[in-house]
Amino acid sequence: MNSELRIIHVITNLKMGGAERLTIDICTKLAENPNIKVALVLLENEIEYELPDTFPIYILKNKCQLSIKKRNRFDNSEFERIILDFKPEIIHSHLFESEIISRFTIYNNIRYFTHIHDNIRQFKPKFDLSKKRNITELYERNWIYKRYKKTNNKFISISKDTTNFSVKYLPNKIAENIFYLPNAIDTKKFISHTKSSNEKLKLLSIGSLVHKKNHRFLIEVVSRLIQQNQEVELIIIGEGKLKAELQAQIDKLNLNEHIHLIGNQKNIPGYLNNSDIYVHSATYEPFGLVLLEAMASGTPVVSLNGQGNKELITNYENGFILDEPNVESFIEKILELHKDPNLYAQFQKNGIEFSQQFDIKNYAVKLINIYKS
Repeated sequence: MNSELRIIHVITNLKMGGAERLTIDICTKLAENPNIKVALVLLENEIEYELPDTFPIYILKNKCQLSIKKRNRFDNSEFERIILDFKPEIIHSHLFESEIISRFTIYNNIRYFTHIHDNIRQFKPKFDLSKKRNITELYERNWIYKRYKKTNNKFISISKDTTNFSVKYLPNKIAENIFYLPNAIDTKKFISHTKSSNEKLKLLSIGSLVHKKNHRFLIEVVSRLIQQNQEVELIIIGEGKLKAELQAQIDKLNLNEHIHLIGNQKNIPGYLNNSDIYVHSATYEPFGLVLLEAMASGTPVVSLNGQGNKELITNYENGFILDEPNVESFIEKILELHKDPNLYAQFQKNGIEFSQQFDIKNYAVKLINIYKS
């Protein structure tokens, strides 16, 4: 490699989400290195984050569409012009549509990296061909596997759960190229403040309003807490297709004074610092970046086991993680933490120390070593 490393990251968009936050932090940290030039390519003009001006951002207009019956309808000229202009040595893609865009045309002098942010459906397609979606995913898998082999594609997996899944379903020759690199955050953004001691319990949850985030569970938790005469407020940050449905549940239970759906917010550190406990109810969580953010903010965590997040939490050390989605058990842990200042302080201290292991500065060093491997 030349002394100057040139890298293009590709992602669908920059809507609120863990993969999107990580991609921004990676590009920002890499751009600080004088020997690295980085660019970010978006497939859609949807940006919900404030972005630095330390690296160029390209937004594609052309859409990608693979076709099973017809010729692939695809104009990759925009992306190809970016490649010719920027001259990258590495293309690092995030989320599946970016895989297709970035590998439609293969360049022999470029090394390809796939970031595995979750258990990718196309790696484990369903062979019930009576459903169109299953046929499409099987076709996409075969299409991308050929390109993985041709490019000697490398993979970066965010958790042990995503690693185990990928090793199980990728062909052995392809799976040999998986690197395990847990997610990271910019811990400097999440400065811990002393929490005020109030009778009112302030809970926070952050995540898209979709089924797997399981917000109905948290609404039930708040309802039961009120029945136990515990003053409580839950703020839920996020947008999604279930917003109206969740609001209807809140209305039905007369919880409007206690639960607030406030949409996407930019000042996540501020909300974390103003909360007593971070509650996480996802039934599937490939990693749990927000759990690290909560810990870094000194906000103890009570969470359900979503598989990928279980490597972040140790019970009675830096939080609580429950294997079963039992409302009463979840409430028990919340109240135990709320009523025991020594346990609360222990979780704060250990959580802050634990989160430092996942700082983006150290992450960038490890990522560069993977690039050079």
